[in-house]
Amino acid sequence: MRSYRIVLIEVDPLMRELAQRWLEEAGHRVVRAAPTELDAAAGADLVMMDVASPRRAAERIGLLQARHAVPILLVSAGLRRSSEPSPALALQLGVAAVLPKPYTRGELLAAVSAALGSSA
Repeated sequence: MRSYRIVLIEVDPLMRELAQRWLEEAGHRVVRAAPTELDAAAGADLVMMDVASPRRAAERIGLLQARHAVPILLVSAGLRRSSEPSPALALQLGVAAVLPKPYTRGELLAAVSAALGSSA
């Protein structure tokens, strides 16, 4: 299995620790970043970005994509309430994949694989 460099932008400290542990156990290198640290995505294979509202995240997604050509895995607790994650929703939001919170280890790793797509 290939090891990827994943930038983790997660504001919840418990979810951040858990996601980092699961990703590292799967063999990935994880770099934690604050939501304002968009330059941390330089050289990353994937950015896992937590947002409060996926539909209101367009500006942050646009800024990140304008600076770095990197796939984005969008994570949000708002996805559970609004709609089920799907490739169509990811396409609509302009990201590689979406993942509702809370999630299991298996769901996280499947979403990472989906987001990496052709790179995996």
